[in-house]
Amino acid sequence: TFWEHFYNIVDSKQSLSGTEKFSYLISKLGGEAKALLKDIPVVGEMYDAAVSELKNHYGDQQLHLNKLLLQFNHIRPAKNWDEIRKMIPVMMSLARSCEIIDPKFFTSPATSLCLISTARSKLLKGAIIKYDSWMEQKRRTSLAAQVPTPRHLACPQVDNTAHFYDFVRFIQQM
Repeated sequence: TFWEHFYNIVDSKQSLSGTEKFSYLISKLGGEAKALLKDIPVVGEMYDAAVSELKNHYGDQQLHLNKLLLQFNHIRPAKNWDEIRKMIPVMMSLARSCEIIDPKFFTSPATSLCLISTARSKLLKGAIIKYDSWMEQKRRTSLAAQVPTPRHLACPQVDNTAHFYDFVRFIQQM
């Protein structure tokens, strides 16, 4: 989880002051989580209060992930390219928030593909056609660069996080 990761890297370090830990914490947060702490002064004695506030608010990770995914699902389909450009930062923010709550969020191929499928449903047909052509070209380039491997030894590795963010960045650049 985020807290296990943060504890191992920052919180367990006795050499760091409370203020330094608080600063690191704030730098790793985004969206709603960061806004939750905006009124707490970044001073050492407030670090434990900030951690408690976040843990109390996000106590049930799955519940909060479900809320974020519901927000993602409720993004209205774009009617034009300008709406697509406004939609992309929202999608990125929601995906990053999911990763903050659960750093292993994208480890399931189904998760990334589900988000891409949902995002595709919000786009104009022209954007989807361009993305599909780009992905097909990328796939062909990748296949051409590979050394032939016997089929029974092939084990494709997919970076699902990169796959989703590649999708969003491609659409953003259009």
